[in-house]
Amino acid sequence: MEPTVVSLKNASLGYAGKPPKVLAEALHFEWKKGVCCGIIGQNGAGKSTLLRSITGLQPLLSGELFWGQQALHELSPDARAMKMSLVLTEKIPPSLLSVFELVALGRYPHTDWIGQLTDFDHEKVQEALIQTEILHLSERLFDTLSDGQKQQVLIARSLAQDTPVIVLDEPTTHLDLPHKLLVLKLLQKIAKEHQKTVIFSTHDVEWALDYCDELVVITPEKWQHDSTENCIKNNLLNGLFTDANIAFDKETRRFVIEVI
Repeated sequence: MEPTVVSLKNASLGYAGKPPKVLAEALHFEWKKGVCCGIIGQNGAGKSTLLRSITGLQPLLSGELFWGQQALHELSPDARAMKMSLVLTEKIPPSLLSVFELVALGRYPHTDWIGQLTDFDHEKVQEALIQTEILHLSERLFDTLSDGQKQQVLIARSLAQDTPVIVLDEPTTHLDLPHKLLVLKLLQKIAKEHQKTVIFSTHDVEWALDYCDELVVITPEKWQHDSTENCIKNNLLNGLFTDANIAFDKETRRFVIEVI
C-alpha cells in the first residue's frame, strides 16, 4: 500500500472569529503517493478553504494536519518547502524573468544561502521544462506567454521544486479547451509517472471525472473523499448542484439538464 503523504485527522475547517464560521467538522481525509485528486463543489462551498488548510496557509479550527508522519507545526519553513509546492491563482507581478529563470525559482529551497544553482539544479529545471513540454519556451519572457503557457510554466516550477506533493488552485481557470485538456493530462501524468500526489480544485467537474483517481465532493450536507468510481457509484455527485434541473447521469458520466 502506498504511504500517506497528507492527512487531516478530526479536523474542523473554517474561519476564526466570535463565533467562528465552521465549514466542515470531524474530517478524516488521507491522500496517498501517486494519486491525482480533484476537489469539486459549487462556488463558495469551501474548495479554496480546504486547499489553504492542507497547505498550512490557513490554520485549522481544530484537529490535526500531517505531512507524511509529521504534524505540520513541527516542520520549519524550509522543511515545508521540501515537502509541498503550490500553484495558486494569484497573478505573478510583471517582470523580466525568462521561462527558465522562473522555473529555476523552484530550486531555491534546495540551494545554499546565496541561492547558487548547481549543475544538478540546472538538470532538474531542464527536466521540468521537458516534462511540461515547454523546453522550446525556455528563453521567452514569461510575460509574453499565453495564459495556458503560463500555467504550464508554473507547473514546471513546482516540478523543479521536486516535492512529493503538488497543490493547485483552479489550474484550468480562464484556459481554452485545448489548454484545459493539456493541463489535466499533465497533472495526471505527473501523478502516475512521477509518483507525485497532485491535489487541485476545479470547476471543470466532468473533466475531473476523466482525469482524477479520487475526488473530494463538497456539498452543503457533507464533505466526502473517495475514489472517482465510488463517488459515481454511490451517487455522491447528485447533490453537487442545488438546482433541481441539473442531474448526473452515471452511464455517460456527465451532467444533464432536465426540464421539469
